[in-house]
Amino acid sequence: MNHDEDIKDIENRIEENRKNILDRKKLSKQQSEVLFNYFRDKVVYSANMLAGSELTLEETQIVLEEETLIKDKSVRDYYLAQGMADAFDLMIKQYNKPIKETSLKKIHSKLYGKVNDKKGGKYRELQVFIPQLQYMPPSGDDVPGLMTRFMEQMEYSDEVLTPLEYAIMCHRKILEIQPYWEGNIQMAIIAANMVLLKNGYGLLYINENYREAYFKAFITSLKSGNIVVDDLVRLFEKCLLETQREFIDVLNAITN
Repeated sequence: MNHDEDIKDIENRIEENRKNILDRKKLSKQQSEVLFNYFRDKVVYSANMLAGSELTLEETQIVLEEETLIKDKSVRDYYLAQGMADAFDLMIKQYNKPIKETSLKKIHSKLYGKVNDKKGGKYRELQVFIPQLQYMPPSGDDVPGLMTRFMEQMEYSDEVLTPLEYAIMCHRKILEIQPYWEGNIQMAIIAANMVLLKNGYGLLYINENYREAYFKAFITSLKSGNIVVDDLVRLFEKCLLETQREFIDVLNAITN
């Protein structure tokens, strides 16, 4: 199988899994809670891990289930785990609605409010540098206008891109603009998942084994100037296919 055939095979399997998910009967409230609670822990861990948290998956689960501080780990990571869980829960309530600037700010307020309530849901005002990306985003003065244009672009892109491309575009633009003081990686993951859930693809999280590839793909996309570039698309497709399998396994377990 050559490279193009391999890509096509992954895309076909993603669409087959999507059909599998969409063809199922509506879950009961209890079944939905089981499904989303299972993935909440993994999405919280993955997003915070990408952003530099030192909590393991097991430690993240302890924080969320027992509200217990982890020895030798920062209080900041503790609050970010709780905040990301709150942001995830709000995302689950809102994913069927159009993504709006106000809704993203509310989600960020949930995410970051416990770390710094004065900056939760607020756009940054100063210039920042992102060391893990070796990237200097636009000036803080430009953020409000860039986010307004991003929202306008989303309305158009929703009609011309595939749902997966659209999810990646949303993810990439948030990382490119870096609108918030912190928590932009987590918000980019949330935005992508809102699009994927709404379109029946299930949930996505980035496996820790792909952390280096994730940052490399984003940097490549920045240098290319392309909203949707092959490296980022391929990485998202690979991760989505893996999490779709897990999503379907959990669906089978709670509905049989």
